[in-house]
Amino acid sequence: MIRSSFAFALTLLLSSCCLIQSFVVVNPQRQQRSLAQPSTTARNFFPDILGGNDDSQKNEKKIKLELHQKTDSQKTASRGGDEKVHEQSGTAPRPSSGGLIPKITTVNSLDEFLEFIQEDDRLCIIKFHASWCKSCQKFGVQFRHIAMENGDKVNSDGIVATKGNVRFAQVEFGANTILCKSLGIKKLPTVHFYKQPHGKLTGFPCGPKKFDLLVETLEEYKGMTDEELKLKKELEEGDALLDTIADDIKKTAPSSQKEAQTKNAKFN
Repeated sequence: MIRSSFAFALTLLLSSCCLIQSFVVVNPQRQQRSLAQPSTTARNFFPDILGGNDDSQKNEKKIKLELHQKTDSQKTASRGGDEKVHEQSGTAPRPSSGGLIPKITTVNSLDEFLEFIQEDDRLCIIKFHASWCKSCQKFGVQFRHIAMENGDKVNSDGIVATKGNVRFAQVEFGANTILCKSLGIKKLPTVHFYKQPHGKLTGFPCGPKKFDLLVETLEEYKGMTDEELKLKKELEEGDALLDTIADDIKKTAPSSQKEAQTKNAKFN
């Protein structure tokens, strides 16, 4: 009984070995594929050993990220450098003025001159200049600046977009010599102040070094009422009349003294 059981077990074991050997021989390619290509489960459990492709992708992404961060830092440093240059040179970007420029009327005749003054009752400042005058060119920059702050502003089409409380004009001496001489212009640049119904308020030579005088006079007249302007003009005209009389007396005094000396010589 024992011998028969042992023989049966041995027979079963030999049959199993033959079956396994035949399976290996029949499916050698399947065995090679399974060894060459680990399963997804194996990759999940052993990423450091079997996940070579995943590591390459991770390294590539890491390199791209570092390059991107480096590029951003360089751009930031470049912007910071530009800001430092502006701070050191004092040339910070200027704020946009919406494309507006100051309105400075160009006068080329007596009719245009009178029309400009009589247009409305706002304070008027007229600049007399010459194209060949370097001092006039420097003063012109300052004149445009004060016109931008106080005068009308026009857009690219020449339409008034913002109305100021002062109007500005300019007269070129070479093109309007007769007009300038009739207004008593002897030095360039010169500015005149006008306001209706008072007419001319004052006028004086005003180069770049005397620009502060223009600003002070403008602020003074802007803060005055019509009654105050009238009184000031009358006082200035009275002072001018006294100065004229004094000049006439000085001119006639020497001749009077000579006549008196001549009469005294005759009597002696």
